[in-house]
Amino acid sequence: MLKNYLVTSICALSRQRLYSLINIGRLSIGLAASLLIYVYVNAELMYDRHIKDAERIYRAGINKTFKGDEVLYSETGSPLALAMSDEIPEVESAVRLFSRDNSVRVWEKSFM
Repeated sequence: MLKNYLVTSICALSRQRLYSLINIGRLSIGLAASLLIYVYVNAELMYDRHIKDAERIYRAGINKTFKGDEVLYSETGSPLALAMSDEIPEVESAVRLFSRDNSVRVWEKSFM
């Protein structure tokens, strides 16, 4: 039975080569796009999931308008972490990140 299916499909592919190439190309592009979307969505959903209580972690940022375009920065001023800890009672703890030359500095410790 499988042999008959293979023979029939090979005959159909050899008779209509152009249409077969177009259909196989569309199928491969669709599969590749689906896999890339899956990998991207999976990476976004698994971000920081190894951390306990990850849904309670927030990152402060700055929105600025520059020449009519809104620019989003993930960096804030240095005193913000201490001010948030002191003035907002819902904030349990805050940390300040400082990056330079591909390293991240958390208070006195530096990480690559």
